[in-house]
Amino acid sequence: MRFRSLVYFSVLFATVPVHAAALIPRKDPIIDLRYRGGFLDDFPAELNLVKPMVRNVQLDVSSQLGFLQYHSGFLHPVTVRFTDGAPAITENPFFYIQPTGENDSYSQVLNANVEAFAKNENKVKPDDAALRKAFTYAMAEVILNDLAGGDSDKALPIWAQEGLAVYVSGMGEEMVQKVGAEVTRSHVEDLVEDLNRPFPILTRRQFARYYLATKYIVETSGSSTLQAFIRDLLNGKSAADSIRNVLGQEWPVFEKNVRAFTITCFARFAREDEPTTLGTSGSPTPTRHFIQ
Repeated sequence: MRFRSLVYFSVLFATVPVHAAALIPRKDPIIDLRYRGGFLDDFPAELNLVKPMVRNVQLDVSSQLGFLQYHSGFLHPVTVRFTDGAPAITENPFFYIQPTGENDSYSQVLNANVEAFAKNENKVKPDDAALRKAFTYAMAEVILNDLAGGDSDKALPIWAQEGLAVYVSGMGEEMVQKVGAEVTRSHVEDLVEDLNRPFPILTRRQFARYYLATKYIVETSGSSTLQAFIRDLLNGKSAADSIRNVLGQEWPVFEKNVRAFTITCFARFAREDEPTTLGTSGSPTPTRHFIQ
């Protein structure tokens, strides 16, 4: 997946409205078959996994997001490259994105980390389904970035960008389960902050929360409403205006509803509270739990 700093390249495509983007010539992703890393014996196996996923996942993600024009290709160049290593801060060790330039010179490289694949393979054969989910997350980011075209003046809200990518990837429910299990029931509310609160590094907790905000939109009003929300954002509306338009909720009401929905989802997996213990003075001393 990506550098945390690269999140800020996930932005709006200001020069061409989404409805007009379908009229621009499309470009198929280029799969760079050159690999000069240190895991030549493992490279063919990963190539055989990734190569057919490019087209299949591109079709799947574009359909889920409601941008069927991406069945025909991308607005800007996209290259799938095989390399070793990944940035120190990544959401997934197998795939990460490197965007460069802006507007007419904008392009992206979707890197497949052969080293991570090889090390995983030496311990246990990589789960093909898990790799596909990781690739699907990366492809969702690539499509949203492509619509943005590198215009960093109008960034998608981080919660929307990452929530959408996790939602279409299929990784969201597992994240919710793991995050919920980190705390006891009495501490579930501590897992939830404002959606727009900035974080220098996103953790699994933020990804799970952003996913649940996206899931709330779908469960409240359906997948077509989610697609309308995305189109509003990409056409320049704020998140608050988009939510008002597609859900009929003012932003404070939306955040309140998402918070309640998120707490309910996390609580399903939270641990039971431990009984209090008696301190040396005989008074109850509650067991403390800390959230990382």
